[in-house]
Amino acid sequence: MPKYLFTSDQRISDLPNRIKWVSEFIQNGKTLSEISDKSDNNNATTLKFYYNLYLGTETCTKSVSDPLFSIRNFVLKFQFPNVRTSTSLNDSLNEGTLFAPFRSVVSVLVMMAQLNNEKVAQISIDEILYYLFCNPYVFKNPEADYRKVAERILSDRNNNQNLSDKIASTLQWNQHGRQSKELFTVLTYASKCFKLSKGILTLSLNSDFYIDKDYIDQILNYSKFWYPSNPSDFNLSTQEYISYMDTINTPYSVIEFNNYSQKKMNTSITYSLQQIYYGAPGTGKSHTINKITKDWDVIRTTFHPDSDYSTFVGAYKPTVGMLPICDEAGQPIKINDVGLKKEQITYKFVRQAFLNAYLSAWKKYADAKDGEVKPQFLVIEEINRGNCAQIFGDIFQLLDRADNGFSTYPIVADSDISKSIKEAFKNEDVFKIDSLSIDGAVKNYNSDLSYDVREGRVLLLPPNLYIWATMNTSDQSLFPIDSAFKRRWDWKYIKITNAYEKDDNGKYKTDEHGNKIPLNWKIKINETTEKDWWEFLDKINAIISNMTSSADKQLGYFFCKADENKVISVEKFVNKVIFYLWNDVFKDYGFEDSSLFLVKVKDKDGKDIDKDLTYPDFFDEDGKVNEEITIQFVDNVIKWSKKNENNL
Repeated sequence: MPKYLFTSDQRISDLPNRIKWVSEFIQNGKTLSEISDKSDNNNATTLKFYYNLYLGTETCTKSVSDPLFSIRNFVLKFQFPNVRTSTSLNDSLNEGTLFAPFRSVVSVLVMMAQLNNEKVAQISIDEILYYLFCNPYVFKNPEADYRKVAERILSDRNNNQNLSDKIASTLQWNQHGRQSKELFTVLTYASKCFKLSKGILTLSLNSDFYIDKDYIDQILNYSKFWYPSNPSDFNLSTQEYISYMDTINTPYSVIEFNNYSQKKMNTSITYSLQQIYYGAPGTGKSHTINKITKDWDVIRTTFHPDSDYSTFVGAYKPTVGMLPICDEAGQPIKINDVGLKKEQITYKFVRQAFLNAYLSAWKKYADAKDGEVKPQFLVIEEINRGNCAQIFGDIFQLLDRADNGFSTYPIVADSDISKSIKEAFKNEDVFKIDSLSIDGAVKNYNSDLSYDVREGRVLLLPPNLYIWATMNTSDQSLFPIDSAFKRRWDWKYIKITNAYEKDDNGKYKTDEHGNKIPLNWKIKINETTEKDWWEFLDKINAIISNMTSSADKQLGYFFCKADENKVISVEKFVNKVIFYLWNDVFKDYGFEDSSLFLVKVKDKDGKDIDKDLTYPDFFDEDGKVNEEITIQFVDNVIKWSKKNENNL
């Protein structure tokens, strides 16, 4: 059941002047908290959000002299989901809403005028709410066919339906009647060809329409939406949405839809086709991908130093099969007309991760029902641990994607791959796609593209094949990735953060104040001593950053995982965390900081003496972890501060 959050506090009757007032106030370097009148303060806050009147945005700057500028931009870009509140954002995301109400209404009105061959088209607020806001074909579908929607509205009008009860039982929107009228009154400010009176919105194709025709065409043709790159980070989502609503900035999370072949991606999939999640070890890169792709088909592979084109795409491999026994002339030997066979080694082309994902994606594309194409994910773990140029080979060319999601430049498949694809498409029910039609998908392709893809003559990535990867920045020097390869991917940094409790639905648990509840993992050194894992982690990462002048060697929260009791044992801590620090950080960047490596030990007379810490000191002679040394080192880390360093 769709939920919407809007406002009834625009001061709609004086909207341009109020926008100008707020813009001037902000441009003069003032904050809205300086507005003493509570009513004015609430109104200013509302207008600031909806019309993007943030300091530094073009919408705010221009609205001082021309408030119509921000009103028109609002009509063009306003959408759900947005970041009015974190709750409303999550409501839209959970419902799968991706909906621009002004664009939808304008599209329907223009289509109505065309269908009736008239210069006037009308739609009631109730019709807008029922056929657009309540209709999942529209509010979940950025590529809805508005001709069909207009035809249905015109047809249903003859039935004199009472829509009010249907709207009330379907829509979750407080004051939806009042707020929707206020919403669409904004259209009457954006262009004089729109009128709203007594709940009826009218489009007049008069002189005002033709004066604003370029603007109306812009609304009809604008196909971009914003979608959060990291839905769990509300602050980042707010920054992205502000950037999207501005007229000069475009965040990387803006997506554009097209109507190619009347097919659309599933509306819950609005991510980049090629994306690399990168960050320190233990930050949750793979977990993030797993969470996003949990409802879709995933083929996963891992790159390593021995990976090459054949292990990624496919190659001939020896297999054992029952084959005919032949005589010297090569003819099968038969006894009583029964051919003799025996197990023999033969060679067969074996498809690997890329080809399996490629064929599966085409199968899903060809089998799309009601125009909805299911996604296929190819996930590459540790992409930088292999030689990408060698592994991808000529497939590298396919990573250039056009706006419609297909590869911009198809490549000619070699004979082995071509034969394997043709056999898969023709002979295996699981891949059979005789009905595939993609003619026109690639510009300047003069041959029969559909036939060439089905025959395996060319390789072409379909728009539902998502290739995602993880990259551990601490290993980035293993196989450097060149800039030509890098620019064909979007990059998503996974930051080192504290970790928090989640419920069974994957949502963060909060305390009575609305704050997220930390996991609170502990390093259990002995029965009486526990150390806070995040406190240690936060400080050791500061030390590593100071040592290395980078984040490459830092540790994520899940670098060392606790047990079901939220405990990291001292053995696990020393053998995994301390071993990593000594061999991957301190060994390369020095042990000069006395505040870290100075511990007290007993001499032969039992007296305490200072000693420079080494890795073997963490173990007793019998191989057990030395708990006292471990406590001293952890305490040294937690007490460390940059001002106390020596030569670090």
